[in-house]
Amino acid sequence: MTENAIHENLVLRNATIAGRNFQGRKTDYNNEGNRRFSVVFRDQETIDNLIADGWTIKVKHVGNNEEDVIGYLDVAVWFDRRPPQCFMISGGKQRQLNEDQIGVIDNADLERVDLVIGPKSWTRNGRSGIKAYLKAMYVTLRESELADDYRDIPFYDESDE
Repeated sequence: MTENAIHENLVLRNATIAGRNFQGRKTDYNNEGNRRFSVVFRDQETIDNLIADGWTIKVKHVGNNEEDVIGYLDVAVWFDRRPPQCFMISGGKQRQLNEDQIGVIDNADLERVDLVIGPKSWTRNGRSGIKAYLKAMYVTLRESELADDYRDIPFYDESDE
């Protein structure tokens, strides 16, 4: 981490995310209960700037040229102390997602993702860095070609029985 590292929130509009595990399910790469995802960066200058600011970016080479890289920022999703403000937009309406609902994002077809990521400095065993955690997220779902045809039809309500 550089001496002039930025410790401000990282605001990303129209971000690309991968490795979605908002549900916190156990996988080969994730412990049960750990909610997380990665933000993908394809621009070398952006990757270099984030690394210089102290963010922990994993870099993978994806082509034959040294410049062909993809950067990944792992982001934790914590609901214990300060839950993130998460909203899902569909059909021109937004819905706030709580801890029990946020898992729906794992398999959703996303059109757009806007994020606010907070930094949390850490030091352990002589090493230090910045852990990224989700502060706010707005995800817009990609709607099917049929959505407009059925938008005005009310949803079935069990009280109708």
